[in-house]
Amino acid sequence: MTHSLVEMIRQRPPAAEGLPGLIEDARILDLHYIPSRYPNGLPSGYPHSFYGDETAEHAIASAQRVLAFVSNSCLTRRSGNHPEKNR
Repeated sequence: MTHSLVEMIRQRPPAAEGLPGLIEDARILDLHYIPSRYPNGLPSGYPHSFYGDETAEHAIASAQRVLAFVSNSCLTRRSGNHPEKNR
């Protein structure tokens, strides 16, 4: 069990072929996991003093790409077009 998106991608099932292309997005999001949630997650100051518009927008864009991949994968599985079923 892990909360790390990078680790989840590394441990992915073979059917998740496109997931490795999201490793950079996963790294970006992993960097925000602790510091953005805890007031003592950074060496000094509070998280709100480190997060500006550009940082937030970059993280949101990464999250949207990861969510789009997962959503598309789930829809494909539900519709029966999963690659392993078509073999």
